[in-house]
Amino acid sequence: MKTRFLFSFGAALLFFASIASAQGQESQSQQSQSQQSQSQQSQQQSQQQSTSDQQTQKPSLANPLKDVFPPTPPPVDPKEQADFQAFSAIQSTQANDDAQIKAGTEFLKTYPQSRYRETVYSRLANAYLDKNDTDKMCDAAEQALTLNPNDITVLIPVGEAIPRSDPKSSEYVPRLAKAETYEHHALDVLNTVTRPANITDEQFAASKANAIAEAHSGLGVIYFVEKKFDQSTQ
Repeated sequence: MKTRFLFSFGAALLFFASIASAQGQESQSQQSQSQQSQSQQSQQQSQQQSTSDQQTQKPSLANPLKDVFPPTPPPVDPKEQADFQAFSAIQSTQANDDAQIKAGTEFLKTYPQSRYRETVYSRLANAYLDKNDTDKMCDAAEQALTLNPNDITVLIPVGEAIPRSDPKSSEYVPRLAKAETYEHHALDVLNTVTRPANITDEQFAASKANAIAEAHSGLGVIYFVEKKFDQSTQ
């Protein structure tokens, strides 16, 4: 299985993830303030109107890895927050894959319903990809995508990795079909994201183009394996 396919795509995903992380922290702060004032009827009506407005929004590149309407999480557990920050501090490199897997696995055991578990599963999927462990990669990817079907940091690299895995595996053919679904869905997500105010048009265009190119690369490999050569060439 080929890993770390293109540096440009890795840089794009890190860019997306950093924006999503900052947006997530801002969202958590706003949710905490909202919870403190829920007893006031006027603010409850304002929140309801805000929710109604959000339902018409498209996914935004400012937060491309999360659902547009995530449920309001419970209050933050300081210990959980600290443990997640320690996990997040581990750099996503092949040299740190074992450390990521150990820390991520322990985190999920300790906090099985954590608000951060989608991010943890996403990073575990990529760590298992690096280690050529297809079964655990796919398991972690399924968990991540169940929580957030639009996570392109899972959809694209896992979709590329599956056709390069062991074709003798009994799971190879169904996984190949799933990989094609992953890449097509990633393209759908990327084609609907909008530029956030805190990045330039050039940054937005370059990051989006890199991710789209990588998704098409994955489809090219999938179609080649399936002997759909005309589609693979396209």
